[in-house]
Amino acid sequence: MASRLELVSTGRRLVYNRFCDVILGVAAFVTSLDALSVDIGVALTSLLAVGGLGSVIVALACKEPLAHFISGLMVTFSDKFMV
Repeated sequence: MASRLELVSTGRRLVYNRFCDVILGVAAFVTSLDALSVDIGVALTSLLAVGGLGSVIVALACKEPLAHFISGLMVTFSDKFMV
């Protein structure tokens, strides 16, 4: 039977792997659209700029809730506390 530490470690790895898969998938999709010169009716650089600006706006608007959420995740995945 796996110990609590091994389960937390495995869970942390799964979250990290999933996050990296999503980031790499989005980057590959955007790069392939750019490489294939797909005409989607809007310039790809405009979409990237709007996405970047949108993420900055959301980050500034949700600063406190995101800080509390991230703190909660850190406590949950920390090896020092048992939840």
